Amino acid sequence: MNEFGSQCIDVDECADGTHQCTGNQVCSNRQGGYICQCPTGFRLNSLRKCQDINECEAYYGSVCSNNAVCENTEGSYHCNCKAGFKQSNDGRTCLDVDECAEISGICHHNCDNLWGSHRCTCRAGHILARDNRTCTDINECDEDRGRGRLCIGICVNTAGSFKCRCPDGYNLASDGRTCKDINECETSNVCREENDHCVNTHGGYKCNTINCPNNYIRDTRHKNIYQQEGTVVCKKRCPQNDRECHANNMHTVLYSFYSLPSISYVPKPMPLTTLRFVSGRTGHATRTNYRILSGNNRNCFDVWNMNRFGWLRLVQPVLGPDRFQLLLEMNALGSHNKIITRHLAHVDVDVSVYTF
Repeated sequence: MNEFGSQCIDVDECADGTHQCTGNQVCSNRQGGYICQCPTGFRLNSLRKCQDINECEAYYGSVCSNNAVCENTEGSYHCNCKAGFKQSNDGRTCLDVDECAEISGICHHNCDNLWGSHRCTCRAGHILARDNRTCTDINECDEDRGRGRLCIGICVNTAGSFKCRCPDGYNLASDGRTCKDINECETSNVCREENDHCVNTHGGYKCNTINCPNNYIRDTRHKNIYQQEGTVVCKKRCPQNDRECHANNMHTVLYSFYSLPSISYVPKPMPLTTLRFVSGRTGHATRTNYRILSGNNRNCFDVWNMNRFGWLRLVQPVLGPDRFQLLLEMNALGSHNKIITRHLAHVDVDVSVYTF
């Protein structure tokens, strides 16, 4: 009853403590009674007690975004962002972290932001180390050593790149990778002695003193189109009454000089020069014969005979620095294989230490 005894009024059991809600239940007054409710995040179980709701299981996939991991808490839950993401203001959504912009020095060279992550890349000429952050220089010279791809000369590694240079006696060609031999013999007075003959070699030159034997003089009139410039011909010239000289059938003595790079592989005979008689009475010769007399102890060379010509050929690899001094005999044969004239050729082969 109210205080006037005229009307029945509701009793607020929740306020006066007469309710029977237990534990963490919340009492809610109703007209003529009350109800016991569970707080948010809880529900009544079969024992009429409030039990925590595991929102992560009950609402799987709907309470947190797919870039977060749901963690149940007492009466609630929490969305933990995965690596590479950060919490938004709503507490549920996770935003991508731009590591490149937010973390100073995260990459050594270049940084590319990815969804939930990032990627480090390197500038040209560098490679990413195992830590996926540090960039180390690529030594292009070591990687391509012996393949001849980068430099036909000497490869010098630089930070992020490389450059080609040449040893003494070479100039770097316009392509920036090939070494071109300098012909020192084109320079005047490189050899100062009167009888010196300048021979250009790979990476250098040599001054060879040539003195024709007695009763022989330099033949300056005949130019043998099959010979290189490095050839000097000494032609027999006998005094009028020197019978012994006239009887000597050795008509010419040749001095030839050749320069080769180091050659490690010879798949088939490599012709070096073509030999032929530069003068002499060979009109009655039926054939010619060429042979190596000395200097070929390692059998690196042979001579191929054909008609009136002979080809000096390289048949084995040669590695420098090395030098071969070959003595060749060239004979013009008449009927019954009689020697009409003989010719000697001193062939000097210089092998460079370089392969170019």
